[in-house]
Amino acid sequence: MTVVGNLRDPSRDALSVGGPGGIHIQGGNVQINGVPMAGQVAPAPPPAPAVSVDLTRVSPLIGRYSGVLAAGLCVVGGAVVLSAAVVISVLGLPWLLLVVPAALAAVLVAVAVAAGRVARGRVTTGGVDPDTERRILDLAVASAGRVTTTAVARALSMPLAEADRVLGALARSGHVSVENDPSSGVVVYVFPEIDAGLVR
Repeated sequence: MTVVGNLRDPSRDALSVGGPGGIHIQGGNVQINGVPMAGQVAPAPPPAPAVSVDLTRVSPLIGRYSGVLAAGLCVVGGAVVLSAAVVISVLGLPWLLLVVPAALAAVLVAVAVAAGRVARGRVTTGGVDPDTERRILDLAVASAGRVTTTAVARALSMPLAEADRVLGALARSGHVSVENDPSSGVVVYVFPEIDAGLVR
């Protein structure tokens, strides 16, 4: 066996087994009995991306779909009580056993009522808290309809990442457009109605 190393160019490293008519490997090329083999050595596959879940988006989703959640919980609560009543009736069990499903249904209905209140009191745009949205609109009116992430973060005393998330959510909802300032290249969030002078 012969191993030839080249420190200046690792692609020229070679491995020979069996003399001139044996197996020769140089770089990614392989020869057997002097005949080049097809293909190159395949590079290692890239590592699989890590799976991550952003739990900060769960709360806005609950707020956005709380009305649907409330209706679903009421239906589930009613179904629990009805199915328990049917089972008790068919099997001839004491009706006192209906207390547990009724208590579970009461809890589900209570959660449904709370979710309904959230739905009525906190309608959100893209998961943005209504109070935060109002404060951003006030800032936009004061700034002639054009705000930046830094301006929102400073005016609302929030981290830059949170200001960026909120403005991005408003932009995705279609109420805000995103532009770049021609002189500095800074991202500017434009409220078209305020920018056009329709809101004072």
